[in-house]
Amino acid sequence: MNTLLENYTKHLHLEEKSKNSIDQYSREARRFLCWLETKDKLMTRENALEYIHNLSEDMSPRSKNHIIILLNHFFKFIGKPEWKMKTLRIQEDLYIEENKEFTMEEYRRLVCTAYNQGNDRMAAIIQTIAATGIRVSELKAITVAALRTGCARINNKGTLRKIFIGKDLIALLKAYCKTNHILHGSIFITCTGRTMDRSNIWRSLKSLCIKAGINPRKGFPHNLRHLFARQFYGKSKDLARLANILGHKSIETTRIYIKTSGREERQILNGLEFVLKTECFLRRQ
Repeated sequence: MNTLLENYTKHLHLEEKSKNSIDQYSREARRFLCWLETKDKLMTRENALEYIHNLSEDMSPRSKNHIIILLNHFFKFIGKPEWKMKTLRIQEDLYIEENKEFTMEEYRRLVCTAYNQGNDRMAAIIQTIAATGIRVSELKAITVAALRTGCARINNKGTLRKIFIGKDLIALLKAYCKTNHILHGSIFITCTGRTMDRSNIWRSLKSLCIKAGINPRKGFPHNLRHLFARQFYGKSKDLARLANILGHKSIETTRIYIKTSGREERQILNGLEFVLKTECFLRRQ
């Protein structure tokens, strides 16, 4: 099993997948193979279907579909593309859960909390992700040189894109660099000079959410990327341009990013005057 997984990991590297993707693909393949081993089962399509069927009932259909997609990739690697499993049909939800949506008010509170805690680095990271829409893994592209040109060049999964950095963010990051004596290279680094680890950023963000009185379920960097998408689309109404900025190959992926909890829609509905309380009705009460 270990040899197979090592070869699979090498294959994922050759496909130039990101570190996070490699971890996900290899981890799910390992889980499936370990499940087969504990159940003393052979690797077949039927047993793969049984594995999916036995996943926790508490797991969301989207999470199960994600696992199916990862395993289908693994089956293709081992030369069994015919084992491909169909994903579960999910009715498209036009809204996201309100307890997962970062509001601008919460965002401001989060940044202020970071500054009040003396964590200027996290305050700068939060504002950088939110103001550019980049992935947390792309923070390394925010360099001192990028501040001089006003744009960062990001190479993700073989796709090169240019990210513009707004003047306010440039001023903020230049001040941060001056205070922390950062003269060249990536801005967000550890004390040893290494690129910051995404897991450390994740933990810090959740901790800040708790201190700011924000639901910690919202405390992950990708949520800031979603916040950027909603704000940008709200001002531009240009989905294709937003897709280019986010680095999406499909606009359908971008549509997911601009979903809201429906808070604004409810406010608009509450302002419509279709329900009439006439004098006749009031007298009957």
